[in-house]
Amino acid sequence: MSEKPAILVVDDELSIRESFKLILSDKYYILTAASGEAAVKHAADNPLDLAFLDIRMPGMDGLETLKRIKEVNPELMVVMVTAVNDVQKASEAIRLGAQDYIVKPFDVNQVLKLASDLIMKKSILNEGRRAGQRFELTALIGTADKIEQVRKKAEEAAFNKNGVLIIGPEGCEREAVARLLSPDSTVDVRDPSSSLFKKTEGSSVVDLKRVPGAIDPTGEGSVFIDHAELLPPWAQEELIGYRGRIFLGTSCNLKETDFNGQLYDKCSEVIIEVPPLSERISDLSQILEYALNAANLKNYRDVKGFSPEALNILSSYPWPGNTEQLNAVVANLVLLIGDRQTIEAEDLPFGILMNESSFNALPLEDIYSKLERSHIAEVLKETGQDREKAARILGISEKILESRI
Repeated sequence: MSEKPAILVVDDELSIRESFKLILSDKYYILTAASGEAAVKHAADNPLDLAFLDIRMPGMDGLETLKRIKEVNPELMVVMVTAVNDVQKASEAIRLGAQDYIVKPFDVNQVLKLASDLIMKKSILNEGRRAGQRFELTALIGTADKIEQVRKKAEEAAFNKNGVLIIGPEGCEREAVARLLSPDSTVDVRDPSSSLFKKTEGSSVVDLKRVPGAIDPTGEGSVFIDHAELLPPWAQEELIGYRGRIFLGTSCNLKETDFNGQLYDKCSEVIIEVPPLSERISDLSQILEYALNAANLKNYRDVKGFSPEALNILSSYPWPGNTEQLNAVVANLVLLIGDRQTIEAEDLPFGILMNESSFNALPLEDIYSKLERSHIAEVLKETGQDREKAARILGISEKILESRI
């Protein structure tokens, strides 16, 4: 396929397909489909960036096609193409995952701008996702002895053909370890009702009679399945015959469950244990730095770092949710502090501030002051910044209100 961004145009009218090609072909690689069935096949076979999808088509209509395309390629940006009297259906399509809609007859500049904006948005989202993956991988490369052992074992296992069992508490970098083993597909089965396997015919042609899944059971690549304890028995049976490498991730002892013994033996030739974040606090400042860089990149911010007081509190917090919790906390802080470039102790979540081991790090009056200011700001927002009305609601004088803002 061309190095240009790929756009799929789906419409049963040849003239509409040709119009899109005429408008977009200079900047984009264009594929066309005259039916919903053909559109789903394209979505399964090609790395698409954007689709323009007509709502009214014979056979599989636009809404059903949208659902099927999103099952095959959840990341695909979709714009619905509609007539004036189908705007209500277009709104339904937005609820189902479409990014926008355009009304026929459409304007050339509108189509060009929409395509440019959405492809740029997808590029930004992909970069944010890659930043998150880089954060997870780099967090594993610390100086703590236990994480050094994890990294060394993963690097050694990457060069053999054995299955690998990755054990670690929830929120730790089980998936990051799997990516060190192989950059191939990953699957999370926290939702045990999700379809795990896909059936293909010929060259990646999705069988439209089944919802496509994540793993081709006839494949030979590497696959990582997290939360393996949730795998239903039938899926465990199918995986026994999988010809490629299988990496399983879990937070529990699979031997103490009803997990298939044959599959366990196949996937536990190498066992890697990822320690909780609380056991590698010596690396916390480094991990925080990478989490901050990832959050800055994703949200177009330029937060420089943490104050010594904030860093002290974060270092004494036990992090029960491990690096996943740390990443979420840092991402929220970057959004909440506005234009400031340093995260202060008072910015930290209340649950972290009230942690027993860090409670004395911040005076109680400072915690109360922060909560009070937050409540006042909320009341002012509700009253449209009417200070007189806000003071009445709060039961204080305007002068006191002024002193607390």
